[in-house]
Amino acid sequence: MVDIEREAGGSRPVVPPRPEDVDELQAAFAAAGRKMVTSLASAPEQVFHEARERDRTGDSWDYAKRTFTAGRPGSWEAEGLISIVVFGNGMNLWPYKGYTEPEKMRATGPNPNRVDVAARDRSPCHHRASRNRLIHHLSLGGPRA
Repeated sequence: MVDIEREAGGSRPVVPPRPEDVDELQAAFAAAGRKMVTSLASAPEQVFHEARERDRTGDSWDYAKRTFTAGRPGSWEAEGLISIVVFGNGMNLWPYKGYTEPEKMRATGPNPNRVDVAARDRSPCHHRASRNRLIHHLSLGGPRA
């Protein structure tokens, strides 16, 4: 085990998903239908985008990436997650009416033929991020709801 930890950077337990996450995923799968994969892939990108919007460091991509990969930077899981974010970006930006500026494409997206917004926004990834944003906001002295 010592050799594995030295070569691979340690181990961590693999735990089953929480029952409420399983229920939310199944509900999102049912809601999205044939748009399931693209809808769920667009959820982490939406959360990544929201992290970029909160950035105050001046380098929003790095800030969001550090936020997403905290505790596991450089791991295969972190790199896989960033790949999903990049794929999801293509789902959330829609060149409706020929728009090419990312802000306008995001405002008119996602493409309704590829993403079910309700399914995207009910995914556990999106729910947990919303809860974490509220906790962060309250910790900064924001108004209490």
